[in-house]
Amino acid sequence: MFRFAEHQADIAIEIEAESREALFRTALEALIILLTGDPEASDSALGVEEHWNQSVENVSISASGYDNEERLVDLMNEFLYLCQVNGFWPLCVEDVLFGNSGDIEAVIGGLKEHHERTFSREIKAATYHDLKIKTGKVWRVKVVLDV
Repeated sequence: MFRFAEHQADIAIEIEAESREALFRTALEALIILLTGDPEASDSALGVEEHWNQSVENVSISASGYDNEERLVDLMNEFLYLCQVNGFWPLCVEDVLFGNSGDIEAVIGGLKEHHERTFSREIKAATYHDLKIKTGKVWRVKVVLDV
């Protein structure tokens, strides 16, 4: 579960999840909604081929870091680079996997070419501003995005 929150000139995402993997997945799903403006885009890629007459492809991104906060920011920024620089149109998060050394890989389903589509907004980066992942029965974090 996530919600968008006001944060001066930026955007903040407040996320709650049952696990570390779910927290990271939800962060990427929130970015999909912010970029595409489609709240149903992150649910699944089913029916996309018929709707846009294009095949959905999976792309992997990876991140690493000293701790979970650094990994989360790195993963979100890799995702933003994939979309805004490489032109990938994200539809869903297929998987989020943590390796033994703490590295993380996310598999994103989407369209490699989205000629006629434009993103709803530009997001410069995920930031470390007041970033602290709280663990327990429920994992929580507030991520501030520089827009």
